[in-house]
Amino acid sequence: MRILVLQSGGAEHFLAAARSVAARYPTADIIGVVRASDEAGVQATGCFRELYPVSSEGERDASLQLGEETIDLCVVPFESRLGVYNWRDRRIPICRRIPRVASYNGRGRFRLWTLPGWWVGSVVCCVGVRAIHKPAVLAWIRLRRHLDIGGLFGLALLALLARGLRGMTRSFGGKRGLGVLPDERRRLVLFIPTMGMGGAQRQVVSFLSRLDRSQWDPELLLLDMPDKFFEPAVRSLGVPVTYLNRRHEFWMTGVAWRLAQYLRTHPCHVLHSWMHYAVMLGAVAGGLAGVSTVIGSLRSERPSRFPWFYPRWQRAIDILTVPLQTAVIANSDAVRRDNRRWALIPEQKLVTIYNGINLAEVQVPAREQVRLLRRSLPLPLHAPLVGIGGRLAPEK
Repeated sequence: MRILVLQSGGAEHFLAAARSVAARYPTADIIGVVRASDEAGVQATGCFRELYPVSSEGERDASLQLGEETIDLCVVPFESRLGVYNWRDRRIPICRRIPRVASYNGRGRFRLWTLPGWWVGSVVCCVGVRAIHKPAVLAWIRLRRHLDIGGLFGLALLALLARGLRGMTRSFGGKRGLGVLPDERRRLVLFIPTMGMGGAQRQVVSFLSRLDRSQWDPELLLLDMPDKFFEPAVRSLGVPVTYLNRRHEFWMTGVAWRLAQYLRTHPCHVLHSWMHYAVMLGAVAGGLAGVSTVIGSLRSERPSRFPWFYPRWQRAIDILTVPLQTAVIANSDAVRRDNRRWALIPEQKLVTIYNGINLAEVQVPAREQVRLLRRSLPLPLHAPLVGIGGRLAPEK
């Protein structure tokens, strides 16, 4: 039995389709048509009996017309669920008149078709479904955004209610359980969206490197983002890193709910969130999970100064989550004053802690280097000279 597998998307999905075929037909000869740029990596897997590299769609069409070998099954892997935009790939088994066709979609579903059924299904998907697919997707994206915002406010209100009920329980002499927590050291969870290149991320590393580990047992929670610049530094300190991976769900509501679930199954004494969105989501999750101490660390001025990426409802959710915070840290007095007015934060909850700088790491140039630098610049020899390095973006 000879099975043809076409590459219609990324190499990983192509290989996943080939492995699925091999599991179903272990004695079959699997033939692959692969992009030339992916040939070396695909060849190294040993999944294919024969492999034909192509560099363009036209070259692929030509290669499939060569030879008279019988193909018993053609597998068309498309990364979407229905493959409504894969007509060029769908027509290949039709033109070759391959008796059986299989699809392998983005959710890993393997489905067999007869050639007539494949022909009808391809026309329905690529003509009928495609006509309404894009408008429906755009409508769902807009609806999903509103549902996400509504869900976030709903979780915040639920967290406030839970906090109030716990307060009433304590006032009547009840005890608030934190779950199974170590007695010798207190458990600290730091939550930050990403450990990519940035000043807040550098401060997290500095904080963890100077944390008294005899008193505290830290863990870092973050989202799985491409930029992981400072993660190796955190791991080198022996601090565990856990991803709250995104799935097919709402964005902010999903992150807050997953964080709350994690804190309930892995209870902690202190939740410390860094950066604006994390502070807001951490307050909601900490309130739902019943964390005793919830701290937010703000690193910039109020969101109204950055209208190009903060939504209009941001102030409402920030005000709503203030009661869920035990304390809010600002890295300057200006940030403290600005966010106090923005979110109506009580003064007793605010504290200023400036960014720490390790002077031992500061390299002071020699006097001769300073003289050479001044001579290279069109400035008077004794004029004051200040240099600064930063990201050229509006918020900076």
